[in-house]
Amino acid sequence: MSESSTRPVIAVGIGEVCTLAGAHEALRALLPKRTAPASEWEHFYRQSSRVYAAVAEVDKAHHHEALGYWSNRTREIADEISRTGQVPTFRFEF
Repeated sequence: MSESSTRPVIAVGIGEVCTLAGAHEALRALLPKRTAPASEWEHFYRQSSRVYAAVAEVDKAHHHEALGYWSNRTREIADEISRTGQVPTFRFEF
């Protein structure tokens, strides 16, 4: 079931979202295990970046936060993993 019958929805691995809060919840459920390989983490962060960019287009109240912060931040983390082969040691909070 979607969060809203009037807004477009974005499919995210385990369901559909149409708000920034919904994206956070869906992506939290897709977090890799801490011991997962760097490639799995990179995929997760790239997927997250795409989800946040899509949500920015439908959740207009959170457009700048979803696109300007979350999409960019998760893409930068994925790029760092790609460059170094290492997963950052910080805890990323949604």
